[in-house]
Amino acid sequence: MEVLHPLAPASLSDTPTSEAEPTPTIPSGALATFYRVTFGSNTDYLKGSGYNISWDNDTKGILRYIPETDQLDVMTRITSPSYAKSSIYPVTINGRLFSYRDWSSTDLWDVDEMDIVTGNTLGTNVFTAASFTVAGDSPTTARQ
Repeated sequence: MEVLHPLAPASLSDTPTSEAEPTPTIPSGALATFYRVTFGSNTDYLKGSGYNISWDNDTKGILRYIPETDQLDVMTRITSPSYAKSSIYPVTINGRLFSYRDWSSTDLWDVDEMDIVTGNTLGTNVFTAASFTVAGDSPTTARQ
């Protein structure tokens, strides 16, 4: 399996294999699938005189898999602490890739349009909504 992406290469086990920065490519007409994964978690500690505070951090991301070339790439990743959980979702519209980050303790959403080849962020939009739907090529706040 070829692993490409300048942000963070990953193998099928979701473990980074190198930090090299190869030039990402997608063959013309090739199918690319995008999906969300959890890479793992760790625990951080704040120790003091008479107290010990701990919290867990989960790392989630969006992977791109191209079956034709058996290529697996990490497009983006986030870290979510247990006291402020968030999640991330890939959405594709007309050949464009968007990363939706849900800050679940608030109604805040980040939407990044990403270059489908390199994973670079092309633009960002932040909005607040309890729920929304994607209609056409822009997010629309749901009426309640």
